[in-house]
Formats: sequence, C-alpha cells, structure tokens
Amino acid sequence: IFSLVRKGLYNQSTQGSRGVSSDTHRSALYCAADLVQALGHMSEPFLPELVNCMFGSGLAEDLIDCLHSISASMPSYQAEIEDRLLQEISMCLAGTAAADQICDPLSF
Repeated sequence: IFSLVRKGLYNQSTQGSRGVSSDTHRSALYCAADLVQALGHMSEPFLPELVNCMFGSGLAEDLIDCLHSISASMPSYQAEIEDRLLQEISMCLAGTAAADQICDPLSF
C-alpha cells in the first residue's frame, strides 16, 4: 500500500510527461496521512521514505496539513518531520536544490 501511495506522490518534475496530476498528488498526500493515522506505529518503517516523497512537489498548505496529521498520530516522529521541514525551508530560502549545497550535513 505504501508503495502505491508513493507512486501517487511523484510529481511531473520527477516523472516528466508521465507525472501525476495535482489532484492525484493532493489525494496521495491525504491518503498517506490517513494511512499513517490508521496504522499508527506499524507504519514507522515506511515513514522516512514516505515523508521524503511527500516533499517531492515542494511546500504547500496540503503538505503542511498532512505532516501535522502524521506528527499528531506519531509524536515519536515529530522531530524528524520538523528537521525535514527546516531543511526544505532552508533550501527554498537559499535557492538551492540540495541541502549539501547549503552546508555540510555531517558537521552537526
């Protein structure tokens, strides 16, 4: 199931002309949040890759809503979500595509 949700999260910039529509992407975001909420701790092994895929189309209100839902369902994963949000915001402000262009991630 998580694999299917991740496929729905890929956007046009990662899939070229075969990308999914924005409606499909939005639905996949909410499906991911609902799935994590329903499965609780059983979803933990899938969260890192799932959350990374959720950021695939950049920051958006739907993404924030879904991440809030996930962090409410999985408080133990809240710090990782916050770190990923900080990384995404930093990349947006710096105008770069990768965090390693901003700083050395191993220096922390």
